[in-house]
Amino acid sequence: MLYDPKWAPVETKRTVFPLAELIAWLELQPPGAEYDFYDIHGCLLCAFLKAHGYEDPAHDIGFGAETIAGWQLDDYHRIAGDMPWTFGAALERARDARSS
Repeated sequence: MLYDPKWAPVETKRTVFPLAELIAWLELQPPGAEYDFYDIHGCLLCAFLKAHGYEDPAHDIGFGAETIAGWQLDDYHRIAGDMPWTFGAALERARDARSS
């Protein structure tokens, strides 16, 4: 039999998020809250993806900013990696990346 109605549908999650969506999410975060760029489970991108339904983004999708988020890798490093590591500062850097 090719089809069994008891089969559960396969859950798929998108893996590409426009930069505008990161900016919208950052606007909702406490500006002074900090993240750790070097913590694979506590970085800005992990927090963003957890907010979009991923329990463990580093494990679930392999972690490559250029494929996960659809942003240029240089943009990701500038947005998330430059100091200070606060959501407010990342928001400003993301807005700058969008306009450049």
